Amino acid sequence: MILQQGAVKLLIDILNKTDNLDIKRNGSWALSNIVRGRPLPKYEDVKETVPVFCSLFQKEIDQEICLNSAWGLSYLSEYSSDNQGVIPMGIIPIFLKYIEFFVFMVYNL
Repeated sequence: MILQQGAVKLLIDILNKTDNLDIKRNGSWALSNIVRGRPLPKYEDVKETVPVFCSLFQKEIDQEICLNSAWGLSYLSEYSSDNQGVIPMGIIPIFLKYIEFFVFMVYNL
């Protein structure tokens, strides 16, 4: 129901226009939960979140925003076995760098 009321577009517009960290945290969390819904929403209703999550993951330094975006992309990858919406965005190498950085910080390697 929330999808039919334009929630995805509204959240994307807010995330694209704000510099407020709390709004970005809450917005990325809300968007990731929308795409996680059970049953899964139709891909057509949430496909425009892929570039938003990719952008947030690449550009934000806040861990919470990055994690929300990573979860959102993870949920979106459930839509098809070939991940047509996620992999072509070039996010995999960025995920790997993030994981490498995290391992380095945690284990001081």
